[in-house]
Amino acid sequence: LLMKSMEDKDEAVRAAATKSFGDLSGAGEFSSLLEKIQKSRSAGDIAAMAKALSLICGGATKPEACVQKLADALSKSGPDTKLALLRVLGVTGGGDALKVVRAAVDDLNKDVHTAAIRVISEWKTGDAAPVLLDLVKRSSAPVDKILSLRGYLGMAVLKDVPAQDKLAICRESKPMIQRDDEKLLLLGALSNLADAGSLDLVVPYLDDQAVKRDAVSTVMAIAEKREKKQNTVVAREALGKVMKVAADNQAVIKRAEEMLKQMETE
Repeated sequence: LLMKSMEDKDEAVRAAATKSFGDLSGAGEFSSLLEKIQKSRSAGDIAAMAKALSLICGGATKPEACVQKLADALSKSGPDTKLALLRVLGVTGGGDALKVVRAAVDDLNKDVHTAAIRVISEWKTGDAAPVLLDLVKRSSAPVDKILSLRGYLGMAVLKDVPAQDKLAICRESKPMIQRDDEKLLLLGALSNLADAGSLDLVVPYLDDQAVKRDAVSTVMAIAEKREKKQNTVVAREALGKVMKVAADNQAVIKRAEEMLKQMETE
C-alpha cells in the first residue's frame, strides 16, 4: 500500500508514504527503494527516499551490505541522486562507506565533489582523520581546504579518538589555521585535553584579540585538569601570561594565583 502511495500525484502524499516506508521497512526492501530513487527526477522525492534509505541503513545488522549496493547505485546515478546517496553513506558510516565517499571526491561534477568532502568532514568516527588530513594537504580550492580542515579539527573532539591522537590532530592543524573560526575549534578541542604539553599551542593566541578570551579559558581549563608535576614550568609561564592579558578579570586572576601557589610544592 505504501509503495503504491509513493506513486501518488501529490508530492506531500508521496513524501509521507516514503517516510512511513522507511520507518517500517528493513534490508529486504532496501534494493527496491534504491532502484526507485535512481529513477526519480523530483528533488522532494529524492530527499524523502534518501531519509528512508538512511533509516534502513542505520538499523541494518550488516551495514556493509548496504554500502556495496549504495556504491553500485552511486556509479549509475545522476548528480542529484549522487548527492542524496552520499548523505546516506555518511549516516551508514564505517570504513567501506568512507572509501566510497572518498572516491566520490574525484567526481568531475563540482557539486558531487564538494558534497563528498562535506560528508567526510562531518564523519562521526575518527577513521576519517587521515582522509581529511590528506584532503587538507592536497586541496587547492579554498572551500575544499576549509571544509577538510574544519572536519579534521572536529576529529579531535570525538569519543572514539584517543587523547594522544587528539593532541596530534591539534598539532598537525595549527600551522594550517588562518581563520578565527578554526582557531576557536582548535581551542575548544584543546580545552578538553588534560595534557599541559598542549599549552604551547594555546599561549600564542593570548595575544590574538579575536580569540583572546577563549585562549584564556583554554589555558585555565588545561591547568585545572593537568596531572601534578606535568609540564610545571610551561604551566606556570602560561598562567603568568594569562594574569597579564586578563588583568580586568578578577576571578581569573584569583584562580590563576591559587594554581600558581599550588605549583610551588611541585
